[in-house]
Amino acid sequence: MPNEETKDLFDIESKNIIFFTRDDYEHYGTTNQACYKRYSEILFFLAENCFNVFIKHHPRNRLANIKHQDIERDFRNIIYINSNLEINTRSYAFCLTFFSAASLLLTRHNVPAFDVTPYDASLLKESTFHFINPVGDYVTPLQEHGLQTVCNDLKELKNSIFLSDSSRSQQDSFREIFPDNYYKELLSLLKSS
Repeated sequence: MPNEETKDLFDIESKNIIFFTRDDYEHYGTTNQACYKRYSEILFFLAENCFNVFIKHHPRNRLANIKHQDIERDFRNIIYINSNLEINTRSYAFCLTFFSAASLLLTRHNVPAFDVTPYDASLLKESTFHFINPVGDYVTPLQEHGLQTVCNDLKELKNSIFLSDSSRSQQDSFREIFPDNYYKELLSLLKSS
């Protein structure tokens, strides 16, 4: 069996995608209402394009998950992931997230991750997780370090060149931050202590 740390889960031909939700969207440069509306639009786009949507809801907030599930009720292409162990059991064309570091679980396996949060410029300056980069854009640390890309135009997700380039670029960034031997060294340190 291939090493789990180097397992390649990116398959540009796959009709599987994974979507990570949050427990709350307030204070992240957006609002709950804006994210629920965007979530519905994205699920409609994915259904229209025949994608299987593997959804990993945030484990903490039952109220947010009830709202998500109300939206999901109209779609037949949704499969729930209840454990992180289930994530690495299939290939994906891409990963979608509302500002979540959970996408790193896929980035490390070459799956490109896209932040689809409907940010509101007037709220970003209040966000604890956004800051202005040298060119004047509000970014998250994941975006700044190339581990996630903002995706405002869903049509880009049907572009195989865009997906391949994003996978390669994010993987390069991931390896720069977490070198290949990072996990081996970490395991060795944990065993010796």
